[in-house]
Amino acid sequence: MDKELNCGMSAQVNQKTCATCSFWQGPRKVELAGGKIVRVKFPGGRYPCIAKPGNQTETGVNQCSRWGKWEKLS
Repeated sequence: MDKELNCGMSAQVNQKTCATCSFWQGPRKVELAGGKIVRVKFPGGRYPCIAKPGNQTETGVNQCSRWGKWEKLS
């Protein structure tokens, strides 16, 4: 992940938000605590979602019924 990524927002790994979803194409990085992934950090803004028609854009805090766990969280 880009070390210069400006991550002003975050979501816990158990939250079903766009930031923790495999379909969301926004930049993000994981935060570790005690050797475990506890949080996903991401910048504000809208990014494409490949689960939506025409790759509609979504923010990292949005939710939808197409959510699928991001593979880095497994």
